[in-house]
Amino acid sequence: MVWSRPMIRSNALLGFAMLVAGCATPAPRPQVAEPEPASPAAVAPAAVAAPPVAAAAPAPLVVTIVVDQLAAWLASERLPVLPKSGGFGRLLREGTYVKELRYAHAITDTAPGHAALFTGAPPSVTGVFANQRIDRDSGASLSILSDPASKLVTAAGAGTSAGASARAVLAESVADRLRATYPEAVIVSVSMKDRGAIFGGGNRPSACLWFDSKVSDFVSSDAFTNTFPSWALGSPSAARPKQTASWQLGDSAWIQTHAKVRDATPGEGALAGSTQSFPHAIQSADHPELAFSVSPYGDEAVIELAIAALGALPFGKQPGLLALSL
Repeated sequence: MVWSRPMIRSNALLGFAMLVAGCATPAPRPQVAEPEPASPAAVAPAAVAAPPVAAAAPAPLVVTIVVDQLAAWLASERLPVLPKSGGFGRLLREGTYVKELRYAHAITDTAPGHAALFTGAPPSVTGVFANQRIDRDSGASLSILSDPASKLVTAAGAGTSAGASARAVLAESVADRLRATYPEAVIVSVSMKDRGAIFGGGNRPSACLWFDSKVSDFVSSDAFTNTFPSWALGSPSAARPKQTASWQLGDSAWIQTHAKVRDATPGEGALAGSTQSFPHAIQSADHPELAFSVSPYGDEAVIELAIAALGALPFGKQPGLLALSL
């Protein structure tokens, strides 16, 4: 798929003019004595009502939500039993549900998948063939978006650690086309992973944020900005557990009634060092930051940052793209 037109369209008002023409020959006008013109002082100005000012329609906003590892078979199995009033219920009610979609590439990792979603092109065109790449000099495994020419940007500013960027992406993304078409567009992309955030934001986002477990906080790159956005400072604190915490079931009775497999099924691993069954420990795990990133707390932090961006940036005044990866 090649993006050849602007992806954001505004409503257009069509004005119609009505032309009235007479077909018969007009009768001659009778001669009527013209009245004497009135004195200018005697003519009262007519009150002219000001035309109503139509409220400007808000600029269009596109919100993309990518849920990593939400497989099609899982969706078809579980969506019907979820509440009709919930978020997934709204998607089913108002959205387009494609039940079978075939990938044009073999590897369905996060990076190639996000690159395909936001460019419409396969890895042979985007150059994004996996999540990781091998560094030619050191032999180390690096993020495919790792960019030694950029530096990581934290709440303290630009640091010395290598950052990440979209420079390795060889195809134009939706965000890039939006920026070229509307230079003042508001483009924000947030994820727990660099490979979940960068493809949605393109090369020139208003903000592009992801979680870095080494820094233990959300970060950006000086490929996008030299300063961490003020609206994002401290935003994930409400969602992030500060003391010993765990991932609890909201309604264990409902889960037990509807789940097709029992908790702690043989072969199930203890993700990120947390306990194998509910409640999954977060802060007491061997790798608390990694446990945070793969728990619901991480997704809540992403949503919290998105809400902060909506409140702080001129979405609605300029065309916008809010790209979230959960």
